[in-house]
Amino acid sequence: MDREKKHPIAAALAAAADVPITVFADLPEVVLSGGREIRILRHHGVREYTPERIVISGGGMEVEIRGQGLQILCLGPESLAAAGRIDGVMLLRREVHP
Repeated sequence: MDREKKHPIAAALAAAADVPITVFADLPEVVLSGGREIRILRHHGVREYTPERIVISGGGMEVEIRGQGLQILCLGPESLAAAGRIDGVMLLRREVHP
């Protein structure tokens, strides 16, 4: 898988601990519930927020949520919950340069 090639140490740790690679590779984990609610773990902040579009930074990628009546229900340092009519979720890779 591409993630394992980019994050070999994270992949080895994840395999040894029997957890998803996202935990060690600092990637967001996205949980979508029925098109009405979304939770994002390990985010790096909100980049854009309107009732039709929410963009969340997640390390080497962004999570874009599109829909209607979107609202952030809970925003913490490591997790975010939003609700509304969710029409689409897109993961956008960003190049991270050292």
